[in-house]
Amino acid sequence: MQMWEWHFVEELEHHTAAFDVYDHVCGGYFYRLAVGLWAQWHFTSWIRRVEAYMLKMRLPPKRSAEELAERKKLQREARSDTIRNLLPKVLRIYLPSYTPHALDVAPGIQVLADKYTAMAIKTS
Repeated sequence: MQMWEWHFVEELEHHTAAFDVYDHVCGGYFYRLAVGLWAQWHFTSWIRRVEAYMLKMRLPPKRSAEELAERKKLQREARSDTIRNLLPKVLRIYLPSYTPHALDVAPGIQVLADKYTAMAIKTS
């Protein structure tokens, strides 16, 4: 469990470090915008390809027409919820004023970050 906690905290630090390195080496909003949009597209298209492959490789369960209709309805609702809840947050990272340094860290996550920082200091 601790490995997952540490890894999660480390990922939060990585996006800040990556942003800082990009800003120092490349800078420039329009290049960040172009590369960010391309990376987002590339990542989501890869996920869709993997999903399609996995669905193709498994045997489809036998479902009634009613079950299939209900499943499609739930998928549409989930997609709609994701777009409504996630899209505004994703679009914020493309604003010229965006910086990961301004993001609020949830109190529980900060507790984990402090815990692993203290452990790292203790071992060095």
